[in-house]
Parts: sequence; C-alpha cells; structure tokens
Amino acid sequence: MLDIRYLRENREYVKERLAARGKDLSESVDRAIELDDKRKALILKTETKKAEQNRITKEIPRLKKAGEDTSAIMAEMKQLSEELKQEGAELSAIENELLDSTQNNYICSLLNKNDFVEFSYADVSVGNFYKTKGTPDEINLEINKIEPSEIL
Repeated sequence: MLDIRYLRENREYVKERLAARGKDLSESVDRAIELDDKRKALILKTETKKAEQNRITKEIPRLKKAGEDTSAIMAEMKQLSEELKQEGAELSAIENELLDSTQNNYICSLLNKNDFVEFSYADVSVGNFYKTKGTPDEINLEINKIEPSEIL
C-alpha cells in the first residue's frame, strides 16, 4: 500500500510504474487523491463546526444565568448537531471507499525486548485489536500472515 503523501507527490511516477506492471490504474490513483482531498476538506469543515458547537455550549449557561432566552441558540445547536451527523456519515463513506473493503487493513506496532518481540496490531476496517509476543521469527511469520498496511 502506498502512502497518500507519496502518491500525491509522485502521481505520474506511480502511474508509470503501475503501467509498467501491466496495470492501468491511472483513474484509481486520481480517484484516491480526489477522495483524500474531499476527506481533508470535510475534516476541516467538521472540526470548525465542532469548535463553534463548543463555543455555543459555553455560552448557554451565561445566557441562562442572565435570564436571557436560549431558544434560538438551542435551535442553532440542534442544526449544528444534525450537520455534524451528516458530515460524519459522508466522512465514513469516503474513508470506506479509500480502504480496500475486500480485505482486512492492518496497522501494527513492534516493540523489541531483549529475547522477545511484542506485536500489537489493529484491523482498521472492522476495529479489532490484537496483541501477542514471541520470538523474532514467530513475529515475522505473523507479520507475513496478516500483511499489514503500516508498521510503526
């Protein structure tokens, strides 16, 4: 799996190398970058709305204490909440399209401790987390079995 930053910085090179392997994946490369752009924009939009929601949440007690009507601000909070739910669903759809849904997508971490290795990994496509330890050879077999997308 290619890192999206590498893909973005080397778009044409990646397309050329894939074509040399007999695979024309130009549209897939462009689509991945397009989806990542949408994902980043949606995250920024969502985070901005969450910040606004937090600001408003802090304002409500002050208004109530001053005896002011909070119905308009409560309606605004409800609207923000609905927009955040919709944007969260859109973000999930984009992330699902970016992930290969036909296989597990593992990210893992290794910690070398003298005579054994601790190995933790998560399947980001379903949210399962696993942890084991063993000799370097045993962990190498496990890594080869799950074929993680990233190793930290």
